[in-house]
Amino acid sequence: FKELIPIPLQTLPEFIICDVDQHIEPYYIDVAEAYGLPADVCLNVNIPAGTDIKGIKVCRAAHGTWTEEFEQRTDPFGRNYYWITGSYSNTEPDSIDTDLYYLEHGFASVVPCRPDQTAHDAIALLASRL
Repeated sequence: FKELIPIPLQTLPEFIICDVDQHIEPYYIDVAEAYGLPADVCLNVNIPAGTDIKGIKVCRAAHGTWTEEFEQRTDPFGRNYYWITGSYSNTEPDSIDTDLYYLEHGFASVVPCRPDQTAHDAIALLASRL
């Protein structure tokens, strides 16, 4: 897997390590450390409320929308940031292959995602019209 990079557990933020250690079997952590991830992939990990977790599912993110409500907060360094406080509306509640479905059914969900959300296929079209 030349295109994969390892993810040493020590580099994960402390709060993620705590949640993962408490709720997910060490096997899953070992797999992530041993095989790594493609260089441009992040993991969105969600753990259901409660302590009876049925397992872990790798899946896609549900489609939905947030309301336009934000709360201004201050980080420990005195910088302002905004937290989404509105409600989330799942636009595909009948889908059985999403993170929200699995969370509602007691599973932890892992969604591989990429931080670049650019619609690359729309760049040339938009540029030609501006």
